[in-house]
Amino acid sequence: MNLSKYLPRAAVLLLAEELTKEEVLARLRQALLASPYYADFPASQAAAVEEMLLHREAQHAPTGLGSGIAFPHARVQGLPRPGLAMAVLRQPVDFRAIDNQPAQIVCLLLVPDNNPLLSLHLQSQSVRLLMNAEMRRKIIAAPDAETVYRLFGESEIELDRSLAARDVMQKISFEIKADTPLRSLTHWMSQHATDCAAVTGDGGEIIGQITCKRLFHFGLPEFFSQLKSVSFIKDFDPFEKYFFQESQVSAAHVMTTDFCAMPPDATILEVVFALSTENYPCVFVVEDGKLVGVIDQRIVLEQIINF
Repeated sequence: MNLSKYLPRAAVLLLAEELTKEEVLARLRQALLASPYYADFPASQAAAVEEMLLHREAQHAPTGLGSGIAFPHARVQGLPRPGLAMAVLRQPVDFRAIDNQPAQIVCLLLVPDNNPLLSLHLQSQSVRLLMNAEMRRKIIAAPDAETVYRLFGESEIELDRSLAARDVMQKISFEIKADTPLRSLTHWMSQHATDCAAVTGDGGEIIGQITCKRLFHFGLPEFFSQLKSVSFIKDFDPFEKYFFQESQVSAAHVMTTDFCAMPPDATILEVVFALSTENYPCVFVVEDGKLVGVIDQRIVLEQIINF
């Protein structure tokens, strides 16, 4: 099956002018819902769809995926079928990607609210195509919308396979080495709202894991965890040790070697089992011996349950 089944020709756009994120979303939504593909969807509901998209952008994790790609999406009540729209932007737009790169390729996915599994498959398969550097290069260099439609719309996809780790993982945008200072790694983990990070060697292989829990307890005095009450030391500063050691501590001092790593084709069932039953804080996705992505409970909630 190819993506042209879900991607109307009229919903493929080349946009040369400078636009805001909201204007890009509006152009894509208008092109998709005004196409013959959605002739049976009431035009009166278009405003509600726009509101859903803007709410999704404001309330949830960023839809910028990195590498110049953004994938805004919404589940729409009463939508008869999934649909894709695509824009190539000559003036890139910020979609708050994890690598801080603005988007040049924006795919919009609208899906019925009662079929999230198909939606996940469509998104994951589309993203896999766009993560191919050669495919991105061809799309960005395309002279017209017809060429973009042919390149992307006729690509083969597989909707009958199980979701895998590669379909939901978050790409790695920051390398933590053994000598990364404590201040740098805590800033990065806070900035990207992650509870778990991998420490990698010179070849990109994982050598350890750092968690927020580990960092939090690292600075506390040893006796603190044994206290039943703090009423008699209410004026004590629990982080005095942390600030004293901060300048001398690196990732090597706080990492542990008990981590969970899986290949990109590991099933979602395996990932969820590791997170829920084996109680790993995250699953690191490793390909050819190198770290390529991470999955934690927050990502599973966002990418699957709250899609």
